[in-house]
Amino acid sequence: MSYEKDLLQELREENEHITEQEIRKEFEEMKKEDVEFVSFLSDFVLKTILLVASQEAKKCIYDVLSYVLKMEFKGYELSFNEFPKLSYLSIANRMDLHFVNEDLTSHILVEINPRDLETVKNRNLSYLFKMGGEFYSYLKGNLADKYKIPINVKLLNINDFNNKSYPDTLTLNYQDYIKKNNPFQLNEYVDVFNLYLPNFEKMVYNNVNEDIKKTIAMLHAKSYLEMEELAEGSLERMSLYSTLKKLGRDARFMVFRLEGEELEAFNASVRSELEDKAREEGLEQGISQGISQGISQGISQGISQGIEQNKEENAKRMLQDHLEIEKIAKYTGLSLDRIKEIENKLFELNPKSWTVYK
Repeated sequence: MSYEKDLLQELREENEHITEQEIRKEFEEMKKEDVEFVSFLSDFVLKTILLVASQEAKKCIYDVLSYVLKMEFKGYELSFNEFPKLSYLSIANRMDLHFVNEDLTSHILVEINPRDLETVKNRNLSYLFKMGGEFYSYLKGNLADKYKIPINVKLLNINDFNNKSYPDTLTLNYQDYIKKNNPFQLNEYVDVFNLYLPNFEKMVYNNVNEDIKKTIAMLHAKSYLEMEELAEGSLERMSLYSTLKKLGRDARFMVFRLEGEELEAFNASVRSELEDKAREEGLEQGISQGISQGISQGISQGISQGIEQNKEENAKRMLQDHLEIEKIAKYTGLSLDRIKEIENKLFELNPKSWTVYK
């Protein structure tokens, strides 16, 4: 079992039967931890939390979903495209925030959106049609019977942008939009709901209790200090805060939750650290030998070896998680031939437990 699987399994077991006293103690300890800030506004972050967090922490998220969907979020379980190994790679690539009820007749998909309204609407339609099509694969019986069963599909967008048409709106149901744009006439059983996080401070509705308000504010928080103030007084929010910070201590979690420019910046910083380390090692070696040529050679070799070694270690981990070699080449910068060499060595070391990716 790899390091990340060990960590995730450990978190899962720790949180499975956590007591009130343990939640309070952990919260106070985690407040003192100096960890890079991680926002909840990422599919990957929420998926990971819903797999490893305590029941108390999960309840925070489920209460918000229940409020927006205007329904009891009970009897629903996370559903997987392909049941993941308990690893960051499998969570990121093989799992959606997709919930299915006990008799498999109701599906809820949750999406995190930083984009503008029109983009979200277009994505909504593609998701709903995809879910509508896949719905039948969950059901048993002959084809005629399957199509007699009503479809109940809900898409919930957690949006981190303002809706200019409704500047003070916290939640909105786009039923009318679906009716106009749904060629399959599934209007009666298809809904799109939206939660606009930037408007959480404008919540004046009587049916929003303080716990839900504070959890929504936590989802939109920009710092741990802000989260701490919102978590105080609630075991559920304390546990949610602690889980997020514990995950944030793990470098592999931090890499997987990055996207776009953030990921590029991270890769650049890792390269910079390797170069600095190699430069220091090269200088020390050169000085100790008293040979100026040794300094430049040490710098050059150290940088080259350090970077290559890091790339190859990353490639090994990706191969062991059966990532396509073309993607590995893209992410690591290694050639396809070099990746195949590493793959073959892994096979030679342990042919019984290693399946070469084709």
